[in-house]
Amino acid sequence: MKKITTLRKLLPFILLLAISINANAQNAPIGCNGQFFVTHGDNGTATSPTSVKKLSFSGSIITPSVFNTDPAAIGYNAIGINPLDGYMYGLRYPTAGNRPRLIRVGSGTPSNVVDLGEVSNGGGNLADEDIAYAGCFDAAGAFFFITDANEMYRITGNNFPTTSITTTFIGNSNGGGTGTNFFVDIAVDPVSGTMYGVTFNRRLCTINKTTGAVTFVATHAGTEYIASLFFDEVGNLYGYRQNGDFFLINKTTAVLTPAGTGPAYTYADGCSCSFGRVFHDITSQKGICPGLGGITNPEWDITVAVTNQTSSAKTGLTYTLEIPSNRFSMIETPAVIAARLFTAGLIPANNPALVTLSTVAPAAGATKNKIVVTSFQTGAAGSTVNFTLKLKVVTLGGAYAPVPLQSTISGLPVLIGSSDLSNDPTTAAPDDPTVITFCPNITLPVNLLSFTGSYKNGITHLNWVAENQINFSYYDVERSIDGNNFSSISLKSAQGNSTSKEYYIHNDDLNAESNKVFYYRLKMVDIDGSFKYSNIIVVRKEAKGLIGITINPNPVVSNNTATVRFEATAKGAVDFTVVDMAGRAVLKQQNNITEGANSVALAKLDRLQPGFYVLQMNDGTSVQTIKFVISK
Repeated sequence: MKKITTLRKLLPFILLLAISINANAQNAPIGCNGQFFVTHGDNGTATSPTSVKKLSFSGSIITPSVFNTDPAAIGYNAIGINPLDGYMYGLRYPTAGNRPRLIRVGSGTPSNVVDLGEVSNGGGNLADEDIAYAGCFDAAGAFFFITDANEMYRITGNNFPTTSITTTFIGNSNGGGTGTNFFVDIAVDPVSGTMYGVTFNRRLCTINKTTGAVTFVATHAGTEYIASLFFDEVGNLYGYRQNGDFFLINKTTAVLTPAGTGPAYTYADGCSCSFGRVFHDITSQKGICPGLGGITNPEWDITVAVTNQTSSAKTGLTYTLEIPSNRFSMIETPAVIAARLFTAGLIPANNPALVTLSTVAPAAGATKNKIVVTSFQTGAAGSTVNFTLKLKVVTLGGAYAPVPLQSTISGLPVLIGSSDLSNDPTTAAPDDPTVITFCPNITLPVNLLSFTGSYKNGITHLNWVAENQINFSYYDVERSIDGNNFSSISLKSAQGNSTSKEYYIHNDDLNAESNKVFYYRLKMVDIDGSFKYSNIIVVRKEAKGLIGITINPNPVVSNNTATVRFEATAKGAVDFTVVDMAGRAVLKQQNNITEGANSVALAKLDRLQPGFYVLQMNDGTSVQTIKFVISK
């Protein structure tokens, strides 16, 4: 869900008799592979275009990729992925005097969006023009949805090419509390089978799938509702707000832990399918310290855990890990690795020919930064099998940039998505790379301490502070109107080649622009051409803003306090959240601010261990961030 401009029955046109949708299209299934999807649009009508995006996670940044749909002029919501056939289903917004229509979405174009027809009235309970914003599947392939009239229904029997539009009324599912209380999304826990739902008035509930009875859990924080719910394979619950904030949700307290930031959407919904999955995690030591203790080229193990939640072992797979760096090398021979995999039961024979080590750019020479294992297989049904790979630091000097590790298991059945990306189990975000970092005394690449923006009198004022600009070339300031497609608007050369702090300003004249919302990011480019992106910030015309953010002192000495100073373009309330390097929210406070200069003391910093942290400041329209350090 869902930008609610009207709740129901405001669609003033008749159902088209000839629907220009190919009802016989047979596209491939999307697959029940745990992938997170969001849908969104600019209106809530049967013909308003609905876009589909796949979400990718890296650190605190969520990157959406367009999932093509054809035909495009179809407005729908209440999406879910069916574990029986791997297709996405949803409910088309109703036209005047009609009920919603069931749609099916496949993975290939053209005509991968199929209108299956108007759903039945559920024994007389489903009224014309009732809208369904909340929908999901359970492990048995039953599609559940709840209307804006707080009525819950079920559709069974969809298993492509078989279709069903017969609804069964389950019961009244009232979200309770004060204000608008209908459910904006629902999802089923793949571990317990429990259905969870969030309401427009921010209440987290469990819902009985047999009776529709609602049990209140807690009200989640913030002023905005959560538009989309997702579960991962191990039962973690996630939520995406329309403003782009993404959270891990505690299922017993509704406490929200920040897990990423992505684009803002309207009329949004979301789904994932995490039933009966094959998935894998990579864990690793994070802080690698060349030179510490006299060890110039340290070695360490990474552990890969392969979990099989399907009903049988999967064989004939391929495991691939490519390290996007010349910094590390796999130092064991194919024979050693093959013997370990065979002992673990992950290859069918102790055959070194099944393991290929190679050198791919940017690595060179004897560095082996890619491994491919053919004839790879999972353990038995319900098992988790581990194996290790030994890495070594082989290239010293220069800028020690963090290195992401993410492997792929391919060749899986199409029904469960064909392939799986590894996940870092120590972070809040799902299916994100396991990032290898270096000790603080190692020379780091450019370190962006803060990046903020504000709008006033037709101009966006961008400010950023950076340090450690060793071998650094320039900043490419990029702008977008949709949060996905960015273009360069200015280049800023590095102001120095040192570890000292440098301050930058760029003013972007928007007087000729008609859009109201703009997204900005920095592409930070080293002299060797390598680059990384900053976080994305959102600027709204005539919106509130926080600029000139500083923390003093920085670093903060343990047990001392720190003061945040900034300029505000309007008075209001600001949420301050301190996040550690694992993405966990470790401190929160809210303060009222005034227009102009503000100073806010950060409380309870004495509870934190020495290390790196990020302060997030949310004034209700955008989130600004600044890094700081707590030292001994």
